Amino acid sequence: MAKLYYIAPVELEATESPITVGDNKFQARMPFDGEILGNRSQPCITGCIMDAGAGAGTATQVQIRNVTQNRDYFVAEPEFRVNDIIAGTARAPLSGGQLGSNPSFKAGDWLALDVDGLPGGANSAEAFLTALCGFWREV
Repeated sequence: MAKLYYIAPVELEATESPITVGDNKFQARMPFDGEILGNRSQPCITGCIMDAGAGAGTATQVQIRNVTQNRDYFVAEPEFRVNDIIAGTARAPLSGGQLGSNPSFKAGDWLALDVDGLPGGANSAEAFLTALCGFWREV
């Protein structure tokens, strides 16, 4: 048998308004074995938050977690920073994040979006993330 390898986005979202701290804001079941692509300091993850919020505590911090294996993927969490708000909007892009040493998952694993920190005003809203993943399967 041969292995078929392909690349596809996995989209996760926290559609709350306002967003609250907590686990399992959104879950996606992985169809095949795979991994989040990128290297430790430059993971292949992007995102946007519709309202970055305000106040002390400068960011909405997010984590992608493998619920099935009870494992976080980022050792330094990506975040939507209040100081990165795009002029004339309340939106901000996803910044930072350091991928851990084992970003893999198995077919059937559930990946979840967790929110681990908020700006002091606790008024951030609607976050969307896309992780570029490599998948492989026997054909």
